[in-house]
Amino acid sequence: AKSMTTFAPDLPGGGRYFCPETSRHFETAEALETHKKTKAFKKRLKELKEEPYTHEEAMMAGGMGPIDNGQPFGGGAVGGPPPATGEE
Repeated sequence: AKSMTTFAPDLPGGGRYFCPETSRHFETAEALETHKKTKAFKKRLKELKEEPYTHEEAMMAGGMGPIDNGQPFGGGAVGGPPPATGEE
């Protein structure tokens, strides 16, 4: 299979045999095919299929969820006097 990449003399195999899932270069196409049968490659594929955490999920997990300062003034805060009804 002809690759669309250019020859890079400083990379193994001239940079032609690259595995994007593991970000590794290989000397030959055979080495790349052998790599795709390894446990490390299959594990990486499984990791890539999982949905990454969102920023909001990470903040919630770290105990930094949305700020909750209770009810605003005049909203019948717990422990405060009952709202005036005007019938005194």
